[in-house]
Amino acid sequence: MQVSNPGRKIYNKYAVCSVDYFSEEIKSDLEPLLGHYDEPRLVEPICGTVI
Repeated sequence: MQVSNPGRKIYNKYAVCSVDYFSEEIKSDLEPLLGHYDEPRLVEPICGTVI
């Protein structure tokens, strides 16, 4: 069963990390929650990348 069309191109001109919209205090609480459930992101880019 094909669930996506590999020929389709999506152009995201703008992408932001939603965590960046919070205050530094809240942002520091949220950043450890990013990544895989047992492997938080510890290096930049914390929010990941757009491919």
